[in-house]
Amino acid sequence: MKIFLSYSIQDKVQAGQIKNKLEKYGMDVFLAHEDIQPSAEWVDTILTQLKDCDLFIPILTDNFDNSDWTDQETGIAFAHKKSILPIKMKNDPHGFISRYQALSIDENIESTIKHLINVLASKYSNLFRDALIKKFGESESYPDTKQNMELLLLLMVILLIK
Repeated sequence: MKIFLSYSIQDKVQAGQIKNKLEKYGMDVFLAHEDIQPSAEWVDTILTQLKDCDLFIPILTDNFDNSDWTDQETGIAFAHKKSILPIKMKNDPHGFISRYQALSIDENIESTIKHLINVLASKYSNLFRDALIKKFGESESYPDTKQNMELLLLLMVILLIK
């Protein structure tokens, strides 16, 4: 599952926390300030990542609303008919994505990520399953394997409840 996180550079710490947590579940998460290679033409990289992503997640803050780039990324994702799941830190979705219900983030990033994972596992079960299987296959130790097995079991529970 390829995820594009759209955020204001002023919110890069929170975006980085979300990226790190999602990657523990096998997600391939693009975060511009971490993933654009030096000397790369960054606009081309962003356009490619937007085109290739399965899910577009805008992180809605005051800074997001004041950024020209986040609105452009959002418009491109919308025009390419990408799945969109806004994360609301403060602000409601606006413009073209106002039709989507946002996931509210709270002070406890762990509980927010668990809620986000439940949403992803329910709505995108095949992509989520494939990401976990890939992560399971990349286990390098018994503790990694055990943790990844727990994630697969979590997915099964979520899907059974659904």
